[in-house]
Amino acid sequence: MSDPWRPDLTARHHDLARLSDIAFVPMPAHLRNELITEAYGDIAEAMHLLVGPDATWCTFGQWASHAVGDVLRLPGGAVGRLIAASFGDGNRQVFADIARAHAVFLDTVGRAAALGGDVDAAWNACAMQLERRLVEPPRRSLLDEPTIVDRLRDDRFDPDDRRLLIRGFQAYREAIDQTDPAARSRHVLLGNALLAVHEQRRLGVDISQGFRGWIRHLTTAHLPLTTRFRWRARDPRRWRLRIEDRWIDVATRRFVGIDLPHTRIEVGQPLPNAPLAVEIPPLPVGAEQLTGPVDAVDNDTLLALVFAAFRVDGRASSCWADFTDRMAFILRMFANEQRSPELVTPSGFVRHPVPRERLRVELDGFEKRLDARDRARRAAAAPDSRLAANTLSGAPTGADRPALDLAVLDDAALDRLRATPTHEIAVDLGVIPSLRAIGDRARSEPSLAPFDADMAERLARLSGPDGLLDPATIRTAVRTFDEWETLIFMGLLFRSLPDGYAAAKGVRVLGAVSDLATDPVRRIGETAHFLRDLFSTNDRSWIGHGASLRLDPEGVAFASLRGVRLLHLIVSRQLVADGWDSVDLGPPINAEDLLGTALTFVVPVCEMLDDLGLDVDDHARDAYTRAWCAFGHLLGLPYDAVTVADTTAPGGRRAYRYDEAAAIARLIRRRHHNRSVDGVRLAEALVDGVAEGFPRAFDWIGIGLFHAVGNRRVNDLLLVTERRGRQRSEFVARTMTVALQRPSTRAPVRWTVRLAGRFWLQPFLDVGRARPYRRPLSEAEKGGVRPDARTIDSSIWPLGFSSERRQV
Repeated sequence: MSDPWRPDLTARHHDLARLSDIAFVPMPAHLRNELITEAYGDIAEAMHLLVGPDATWCTFGQWASHAVGDVLRLPGGAVGRLIAASFGDGNRQVFADIARAHAVFLDTVGRAAALGGDVDAAWNACAMQLERRLVEPPRRSLLDEPTIVDRLRDDRFDPDDRRLLIRGFQAYREAIDQTDPAARSRHVLLGNALLAVHEQRRLGVDISQGFRGWIRHLTTAHLPLTTRFRWRARDPRRWRLRIEDRWIDVATRRFVGIDLPHTRIEVGQPLPNAPLAVEIPPLPVGAEQLTGPVDAVDNDTLLALVFAAFRVDGRASSCWADFTDRMAFILRMFANEQRSPELVTPSGFVRHPVPRERLRVELDGFEKRLDARDRARRAAAAPDSRLAANTLSGAPTGADRPALDLAVLDDAALDRLRATPTHEIAVDLGVIPSLRAIGDRARSEPSLAPFDADMAERLARLSGPDGLLDPATIRTAVRTFDEWETLIFMGLLFRSLPDGYAAAKGVRVLGAVSDLATDPVRRIGETAHFLRDLFSTNDRSWIGHGASLRLDPEGVAFASLRGVRLLHLIVSRQLVADGWDSVDLGPPINAEDLLGTALTFVVPVCEMLDDLGLDVDDHARDAYTRAWCAFGHLLGLPYDAVTVADTTAPGGRRAYRYDEAAAIARLIRRRHHNRSVDGVRLAEALVDGVAEGFPRAFDWIGIGLFHAVGNRRVNDLLLVTERRGRQRSEFVARTMTVALQRPSTRAPVRWTVRLAGRFWLQPFLDVGRARPYRRPLSEAEKGGVRPDARTIDSSIWPLGFSSERRQV
C-alpha cells in the first residue's frame, strides 16, 4: 500500500462525495476513465477485505474500465471519437450508479462489520438508501406479472427498478456470514451476476450506439444539416441495419475482449469451464415458472435461475450488442475467474491495472487549472456583507426616481427569507398518484380547496386596482416578451438557468427531483412553453376587456402557475419526508430561493441583452420585472418579499424596479454562488440539450453561444468551459462579439440570431408541449414526450441484431 497511486482505503473507499465528483465533473473522457478505474480498484480492495477472497463485481469492473480506456484512445479522428463517445458515456453511467451503490454498502454494512456493529441493522439501512434512485449524470436519452426468468431476460432498463441491484448486495451481505467457502463463493457469484444484469441493461443503448453510431454517421453523411435530435430518431432503413449487423458480427469475433492479470479473454471464442470455476447448483423442478419478487427466492435457486435464463454454456459470443448473448458470456467468465488466484497478489491484495502515467500528469494539470480559477473567483468576490446600492446594482438611477434604498435586504434579512417556507398549506395530497398528475383533474377535489383558496386570494390581491398586475403592466410585459421572445429564450438557456444552477444550496432541490439531467430536451421545451403560457396572447393566456387586460383565472397562464406551485408543494413535502437538511439548507423551495429563481427570469436576460448592445428601455424592464414579482407571489412568495415600501405608491408598496431587482440578484449570487455537484451536472445536461438542436457536425456551436452570450464567471463556476470544442467555441464567441460591436454588422447579426433561434428552438417546443406540470400524466404521454430507453424503438437503435437476425 506504499504505492502513491493507491490511496488510503480507510479514508477514501467509501467517500460518496469523491465518487460524485468523478462521475459528474465534466472532464475529458479519457481522464475520467482513469479516475473511474482507480476508484473501482479502491472499492474492489474494500470488498475483498469484507466478503473474502472471491473477486467481486468491482474487481472485474476495474479491468473492464481499463479496457474502455483503450477504446477512448482509438485512432481515426472523428470516427474514433464517435466509437469512443458511447462507450465512455456508458462506463460513466454504470460507475455513477453501481459504484455509488457500493459506497453506500461499504458505509453501512462494511462499517458495521469492521467495527463489530449490528450488521443486520446496517443492511436494513443500506437497503432503504439503495431503494432511492441515486442522482444520475447527464445522458442523451433515446427514444401481466412475468416470471422471474422473463424479468431477467428483459433488456429494457428502468431507472426506477432497483430490485436486482438491491438483491445483489443482499447476496454480498449474506456472504459475510458464510463459513463454508463453496457457499460463500456462490453468494458472491449471485451478487456479481445480479449486478451484471443491472449493469448490462443500463449499457444496452450505449453499446448499441458504440457499434452502430460511426457507421450511421458515415451512411448519413449526405444529411449534414440534420440536427442531432432529429438524426437520432431517424428511420435507419433496412439496408443500413444490415451493414451495421455485419460490422457487429466482425467486431465481436475479432476485436472485443478483456485483459485480466493472467490472460486475455476474447468474447468471440468459446469459454469452457475452468478448473476453479464456481459450481452452479442444479435448477429445481418447476423453478422456471416461479413468479413474484426475487427476495422470496433463496440464493442457490436464484443463482441457478440466472444461469438458466441466459442459457450459460460457455459458447462464444456472436453479437456483443445483444443483451442475452452478452450476459451468457459474462456469467461464464464470472464463474470461471471469480476464484482465480491471479486476481490477488501473494500478499493478499487485489491486483490492479497499471496506471497510465501520462494521464496522471494530465489529471494533475486539470486539477491545478480548476484550483487557479477558483482562487481567482474567490479573490474577485465582494467582501462587503451588506447590499451597497451604489456598487452592486450595476444600473444608474434615473434623475426622476428616488434613490435606491434596499438596506433592509442585507444578509440577515435574506437569512430570514431562507428560513421561510413557501408551501405551508394544509392540503391532503394523498389523492395525487404522481408528481405529474397534478393538473386540471385535481381542481375540484375537496382536498385542494385550501390551496385553491390561497391562489384565489393572491390573484385578487395582484389584479385589484392597486395590484402589481395592472393593465398597463400586463400590456407592456406582453409587448416586451413579444418583441424579444427569441432572445429572451436565449437568455433563459445561456444565462438564467446557469445562474440558478450556480446557487449551491438552492440547486440541491433540482438535483434531488429534476429529470433535466436525464432528459434535457424535454425539460428545456417545457420551460419554454411555461414562458409562452405566461406571456402569449393566444389560447386565452390573458383575456381582454376593452382597453384593459387582466390575468384570467380560466386561462393557461394561471393554470401553469397553479400547476407549478402545486408541484413545488408536493416536492417540498417529499424532500422533508426523505430527511431534507433544513438546518443547513433551509426549507426546500424557501422564500429566498424562490425569490432568486423569479429574478433569474429577468436580470440575467437583461444583462445578456445589455452585453449584446441591444436597447431595452427602462419602462419595459420595469414592467417585465413587475410581472415576475407578481408571478413569484402566485408561486408562494410573501407579498412583502416581492414589493418594497413606497409612500408614493397605491397601497404603500410597489414591486421592485429593474435596477432594484438587479441589486438583489447580485446579493443573492454573492451569498450562494459556489460550485456543486448538482449544479455542474445540470449545467452539463443543459449544454448537451442545447447541442441537440444543432446539426450533429456542429453541435459544438452551443458551447460557443455559452461563451458568447453567457456569464463567464458562472460558466467557469459550472465548468462549462471544460467542454469539448473549447477553442472553436471561443472563436465563435469572439466573432459574434466583434460583429455585434460594429455598427455596420450589428443589425444583420441580430436578424440572423433571431431567425436561427426560431429554427433551433422548434424541436424543443415540439417535445415539451405536453406541459406535465399542467396536465395529467396520461395526457402528457399522448404526444410530444421524447421516448426514453425503456420505450426505445428497436428499428431505430436496435439493441442487438436487426429483427431478421436477432438471436432467439
